[in-house]
Amino acid sequence: MDVQVRVLFVDDDDLVLAALRRLFSREPYDLHFANNANYALQLVAQHRIDIAVCDHRMPGMTGVQFFEELFQKHRHVMRVMLSGVGALPPPTPATANAPASQPLDLATKSKLTAAKSQLKNQAYNEGQVHRFIEKPWNDAELKAIVADMAAIVRSTRRRPTA
Repeated sequence: MDVQVRVLFVDDDDLVLAALRRLFSREPYDLHFANNANYALQLVAQHRIDIAVCDHRMPGMTGVQFFEELFQKHRHVMRVMLSGVGALPPPTPATANAPASQPLDLATKSKLTAAKSQLKNQAYNEGQVHRFIEKPWNDAELKAIVADMAAIVRSTRRRPTA
């Protein structure tokens, strides 16, 4: 009998973790959740996590830093960056009353695109991530990515050792 694939979700936002818990609650995985990167590293060591899905913007340690350390200590873990970098910033008191239909100016669009591109490069090159998903994520896409990775994990477990 196969041992369940262990999936870890890391995000400092409890609402995001709750949404991920609901999304994956009926999937055939052993789910783990951490609201900070240090606790997540402990969980990886204790439970031999197979797949880690982590936010980038977190206090204490960014997602890229988490994945760098994870790659150094636990190379077997498949890594997915989940980030809202490149999305619109939260409204400030000055912009809260602005009409929502007002288009973004080119300078703002350019800055958002550059930030997203820079983070993707860091995630792939420094954090050695396998996939990068933007927030807000598409439920079907995220589930498909985790399912594909789980299939790889299961396939690797079935290979005979030499």
